[in-house]
Amino acid sequence: MGTTSGDLGTPEEIHKHVFLVNHCPLLLLGETGKNITPDKISGNAVKKLLKACDDHLKEVVTTMGITRVIGVGKYAEKRALLALKGLDVEIGTCWHPSPASPLANRNDGADWRANVRKILLAEHS
Repeated sequence: MGTTSGDLGTPEEIHKHVFLVNHCPLLLLGETGKNITPDKISGNAVKKLLKACDDHLKEVVTTMGITRVIGVGKYAEKRALLALKGLDVEIGTCWHPSPASPLANRNDGADWRANVRKILLAEHS
């Protein structure tokens, strides 16, 4: 038996209903090794990259019959809204656990954990 994650059940139970996928599964690093997110890059190549990532997300959602998508952070929510436009999919968001996020780091991350738990347990339409 696994340990429980609050009222969400064991990790095994959670993953029966939750599938994690990165919108952009590429790791883009600057010269110093710092992560560069696609929203910080401009140009035609990035437009093509984002289109490919949007298409991938749409394919995952339609293939798996997913009815609810939670963007981890506002950027992920925005990309999901664009990629899944016209599909019968509920799209929401939770806070991103970035070290740069004051919300994610407040109270040693307890507020972030509460936010994610609330979003995962929310009744969806």
